[in-house]
Amino acid sequence: MGYSYLLDTPAALANFRSKFSIPRDVDVAYCHESDMELHRGHGTAFFPLMSVLEGGVRFPVDPLLISTLTYYGLCPDQLPPNFYRVVSCVGQLNHTFNLQLDHHDINQMYSLCGSKSTNYYLKTRDARVRLISCLPDSNRNSAGEFVRVRGNWFAGEIPCPLTRREVDGKVFTQDLRAVHVKDLNFVLRSEIFVHWDGQLRASHLILGVEPVYSTWQSFKQSALAALDEEETASMRELVEQIDSHAEPEELEATSTPTVQELLDEAQPFSLIVQQEVPPPTQPPS
Repeated sequence: MGYSYLLDTPAALANFRSKFSIPRDVDVAYCHESDMELHRGHGTAFFPLMSVLEGGVRFPVDPLLISTLTYYGLCPDQLPPNFYRVVSCVGQLNHTFNLQLDHHDINQMYSLCGSKSTNYYLKTRDARVRLISCLPDSNRNSAGEFVRVRGNWFAGEIPCPLTRREVDGKVFTQDLRAVHVKDLNFVLRSEIFVHWDGQLRASHLILGVEPVYSTWQSFKQSALAALDEEETASMRELVEQIDSHAEPEELEATSTPTVQELLDEAQPFSLIVQQEVPPPTQPPS
C-alpha cells in the first residue's frame, strides 16, 4: 500500500513533523528510491521511511546511530529498517538502564552481510542468542520508500558517509576487548521486554510502537531456563567468552550474578520490565 500519503501534502507533512517531533531546522520530504540520485547533495541523507515509523529514528539522529553507520562505513539508504530497529533498541536500552552499549557490542552480536548492489543488513551471529528479537521478516509494503533529510539532522560536524559504497563485511570481526562486558552481560541475562510468545527484548516493546507486521524472523530462543542442552551450550560459550574478558572490578560493581553462576542455576536472572499479554484465543466454532 505504501506510506507516501504520510508526507505528500502540506497538512500530512505538518502532522508527520509533529508526531515525530522533528525540529524546524530539519528539512524532511518523501522520496522514492528511484528519485534519490536526483536529490543527493551535500548534507542530504535518505532514511527508510519505516525506520522512522517503527525503527526509532528521530532527528537529530542518535549519536549511536551515526557512530554505527560510520563504523561500518555505510550511508543510511544502504541499510534496511531492521538495522535501525536493532540500533535504536540498543540506544533505548542504554537510556532505560543507564548502559553504554555501542557499535562494538552490536558487532559482537551481529555480522554485516550483503553488498553495494543488494544493500547490507545485520545477521545474528548465533540465532539462539539474539540481542533484539521480534524483527519483522518483511518490508514489502514500504520497500523503496525513504525520507529525505537536510539541515540539522545530525549532531556534530562529521556525519556518516552519505554516498553508497562497497564494504567487506568480513573485516568487522568480533573484538571482546572493545565490548562493554558488564552492560552486555546484564542485557543478555535479563528477562526484559518479553513478547507474549517468550521472545526476549522484543523490538516493538522496547521502542513502544505498534508494528504493521506481526510475522517475525524465526527464533529458537526464549528464557534461558527453557533452552535445551545444545542451546545452553551455545549461550554458555558466548557469555563465558565475554566474562573471561571482564575485569574483576567490573564483576564486583554489580550485584548481578556472573554468567557462569547463572548457567549453573536452573532459573534465569529475572528483571521483568515489560511483558506482553498473549492475544486471546478464539473459541472453537
